[in-house]
Amino acid sequence: MIAVTGTSGYLGRALLPALQNHFGRYPNVLSLGRQSPTNTQSRYLDLRAGADFRASLEGVKTLVHCAGLAHTRATAEEYEHVNVRATMSLADAAIAQGVGHFIYVSSMNVVPPDASKPNDNAGVYPRPATAYAASKWQAEQALEALLKGSGCRVTIIRPALVYDQELAANLAVLAAVGRRIPFQLPDVGSRTMLSRADFVALVIDLITSPPADTESVMRVAAFDGESYSSRRIGAALLGKRSLHLPLSVWHFAAKLRDALGGRAGDSTWSSLAGEHWTGSLSPALRWQPKWTLESCLAANPYPPREPRA
Repeated sequence: MIAVTGTSGYLGRALLPALQNHFGRYPNVLSLGRQSPTNTQSRYLDLRAGADFRASLEGVKTLVHCAGLAHTRATAEEYEHVNVRATMSLADAAIAQGVGHFIYVSSMNVVPPDASKPNDNAGVYPRPATAYAASKWQAEQALEALLKGSGCRVTIIRPALVYDQELAANLAVLAAVGRRIPFQLPDVGSRTMLSRADFVALVIDLITSPPADTESVMRVAAFDGESYSSRRIGAALLGKRSLHLPLSVWHFAAKLRDALGGRAGDSTWSSLAGEHWTGSLSPALRWQPKWTLESCLAANPYPPREPRA
């Protein structure tokens, strides 16, 4: 049985039906959470409550842990409680119930811009500055320490900024504002990105593929192989634009948004102009991405499929 947490979230909403199509709906795929989609085998699981999760994992052989706090103005304590301590409780339950494979969805934000490799142990990287990324950085290391040698393999997926035709988080905000004001984004920042369809394909590949060696820990930096500036992202979302604003105006607008929204520091400017890790895809991976931001927005990455009985 495959169990998935976070099925009401952006990644889980796409992953759950894809797993049901691939592996069969009942009793092969299970949704774990406070709210689960209809017509889905489900069990209640509340990460915020921090209870014993062993009953939720009975009979589970593969656990895909997508749930967690992200893109919210949570406190550092809240991030640590849900993203670190609750994840460790889930891992303890996985060991107790004989789960064979724990797939943990982390973030490329744990990888600094100057990292030589995007799939090293998180411990070789400095602690990230943001509370969200720091919680993923902590959880990765704690998971590896707990699960290594336990009989439960751990695979850590580090997805880059995820996109799809259904926009979310900052991409949705950018598109909404851009529809009202015909601005061109400044040519600043660099980051990697990943289509949600490619994320789903990666998870299925990790479930169906045997491990390449006897190592119990695997880390996968998941991105589409492209480097995206803010201008490129804006052009893909909004098309050709006529309004060109100087950087000073963008700096001011970013500070104003932070002040009005109660955001810490220069969070808006960091999202817009931040320099993130970018690099080449590893040819050693069986999985390879099929989409870029431009091709995903122009086509349907989810062709109709007949569900298995």
